[in-house]
Amino acid sequence: MKITTAAARPLSYRVEAREPRLTGYGGAGLLASFLERWRLPRVLADLPGLPATRRYPAGRFLLAQLYGLVLDRSRQAHIAELGEDPVFLALSGLEAIPSQSAQSRFLARARIASAHALLAENRALVAKVRRGFADFETLTLDFDSHVQTCLGRPQRSAVGFNRRRPGALSYKPLFAFVGETRDFVGGKFRAGNASDLEGARALLDRLRRWLREEGFVGRLQFRGDNGFYAGWFLEHLERSGSGYAIVADLHGLAWRLVGLKYRPLDREYAVAEFWHRATTWKRARRMIVIRRRLDPKEPKRGKQLKLLEAEGYSYQVIVTNLATPPEEVWRFYNKRCNVENLIKEGRLGLSMDEVCSHHYAANALHNWLALLAGNLLGWFGEQVLHWQQRHSIAALREKLLRLPARLIRTGRQWVLRLSAHYPHHKLFLQAHQRLRAGPALA
Repeated sequence: MKITTAAARPLSYRVEAREPRLTGYGGAGLLASFLERWRLPRVLADLPGLPATRRYPAGRFLLAQLYGLVLDRSRQAHIAELGEDPVFLALSGLEAIPSQSAQSRFLARARIASAHALLAENRALVAKVRRGFADFETLTLDFDSHVQTCLGRPQRSAVGFNRRRPGALSYKPLFAFVGETRDFVGGKFRAGNASDLEGARALLDRLRRWLREEGFVGRLQFRGDNGFYAGWFLEHLERSGSGYAIVADLHGLAWRLVGLKYRPLDREYAVAEFWHRATTWKRARRMIVIRRRLDPKEPKRGKQLKLLEAEGYSYQVIVTNLATPPEEVWRFYNKRCNVENLIKEGRLGLSMDEVCSHHYAANALHNWLALLAGNLLGWFGEQVLHWQQRHSIAALREKLLRLPARLIRTGRQWVLRLSAHYPHHKLFLQAHQRLRAGPALA
């Protein structure tokens, strides 16, 4: 057989734009059915404080934004372009989508009460999905904050610590997740110069009351990084009966780490513990030390203690009131890394970092809507696809939502035709059948 070495040539073709029933969002119908099961259109429409409009119902603006976030079309101009796709409108059940200018006017008139109400509705949905957490003996609240860099000078933005763009204006929202289920349950939208603890106590108390009202009777636990290392906050956790594991600030603790008796866990890690009372504390608290042997070729990085790196180790200290062995406290705290992954998913997959307006209330509303979208996509994977592990937003989007399809009418029914080469046809068909089967998804 003769082997040719000729370079491949692209196909020569002409272009015609005549197909009226073709869309790039063939999975919009799955998403619309799932949102309808949880009555999301009505929930968004009933939020208090939404600006009144003449042409569109107020809730449609938020519903269009939600579709835009999920389908990676979050900018107002891109959301308006969805309205030019008649197949998407038919699959989603939307009659029309507001223009870019109408969306801008709507966001400019939004009120912070709507953002607070959206947080409350998100918690109500979490409680419904998790059945009030009645089956959980313990629940862990993971708190973290994130810097959102601003372009321009939006309302209530401020200059704070910003590793990516020092000196830039930013927001610094506070997030709360349930560690066992990875659900977002609350937050506070703050200026960029806010401390990590600003609003944390009020948010913690609000979430504790909410869980008790929903029927949770187990023990509440808390995890946080060194931004939450403060004596008054630890005392508040102890008075409320909450267990905690919080990374300690290593400043002033270096001298305590040298003479400890370390117990090796493996060739790399060893643990020790001691009791420490800071000058502002009323009593001593248990400190867990994790020592890691450094490879001489490993580059120095991170926020670990620099004073003892010359001896070939890095250190992490965790303050806790848990009675478990030191290594179990460390493993318990390490599960908090899921929070950073969820925030990263929201930032990269749901445009959470995007500052959509000059107005503070609009940016807060957009932020909480993005995190609600993250919850919804997680529940979609659990309840509709029966995935045991949470997949990335990009994977779910590319497998089931953003795919080419043709909507045609045959006989007395509509048919959505997918490509014969679509690799996830069985998964799509299973999701479609389960959404049509009945209202009970959980």
